[in-house]
Amino acid sequence: MKTATLLLLATLVLTCGGKTAKIFYINSYHVGYGSSDEIMAGIDEILADEVVELEKFIMDSKRNPDEEYLQRKASEAVERIETLQPDVILASDDNAVKYIIAPYFKDGPVPVLFCGVNWSCEPYGLPSEYVTGMLEVLPVEEIISTLQEYYPRARTMTVISENSHSERKNREFLDPLYRRLGLQVSYALVNTFDEWKTAFVRANEESDLVFFITNGAIKDWDDNIAKVFAEKKTRKPVFTVEDFIMPYAVIGFTKVAREQGQWVARKALDLVNGCDIADIELTQNRRTARYINLKLARKIGFHPSVELLNECVKVDYQ
Repeated sequence: MKTATLLLLATLVLTCGGKTAKIFYINSYHVGYGSSDEIMAGIDEILADEVVELEKFIMDSKRNPDEEYLQRKASEAVERIETLQPDVILASDDNAVKYIIAPYFKDGPVPVLFCGVNWSCEPYGLPSEYVTGMLEVLPVEEIISTLQEYYPRARTMTVISENSHSERKNREFLDPLYRRLGLQVSYALVNTFDEWKTAFVRANEESDLVFFITNGAIKDWDDNIAKVFAEKKTRKPVFTVEDFIMPYAVIGFTKVAREQGQWVARKALDLVNGCDIADIELTQNRRTARYINLKLARKIGFHPSVELLNECVKVDYQ
């Protein structure tokens, strides 16, 4: 057997031209990372009662970001695809598209559906005749504008996140938005848990708002220690667009990652049932969820309106 990160095989089935349809799914990240786990759950949910052969390839690229590793994983995926000869390829998040789909499958011969690609797929030369998908657009403007209603004097913001390709791409697309909203922004893209703790304290001391995006590539991350640390050190409105960051944030307006997995799985079924990929238009995620961390909200004296409170899932981590 190859590496443990490699192939998770599920024999779920649909017939495609008289044979069992084969779907090959590439996950950029790792099992245990909240967002991609939800995408996989959405795929599994839609395909659970179908007769298809679904094979999953785990890149684990958040925890292994060096170029040599990524190129090796890309070669492994391409080799496996050539052996399996799937009817459809699914890919989630930027690294699967950057390292596998764009260089090897942009021009076919296998139809590809992607999701989780942040903001735009144009840097990868997509969409193409064989490749389309669901872009991931985060409700950043929505949550910042909401917080500015409560903190109208807020002028400075620190963005804290992992130091990864996806987060550097986020910066490129979000900088103009921050400026338009009148914010002076500093960045702390960190590699380790200790770096995150230092950045979190500094941001809460120096900035009016703190945007904590994600943590999947932060080495030595410890959920329990981070939760206690955030409870002690939070002084300002810390917000997020990821539900799994809510133990460390006051408020979150988040994507619903499962929506993306459900979409690519449904479109994959359309393809094996005879739909032409040219008929599947590039789209973006639509669903959002709202959360408030009651303990941290009380700590900083954040009192949302009854209307906003009623829209939020209340989380109170003990």
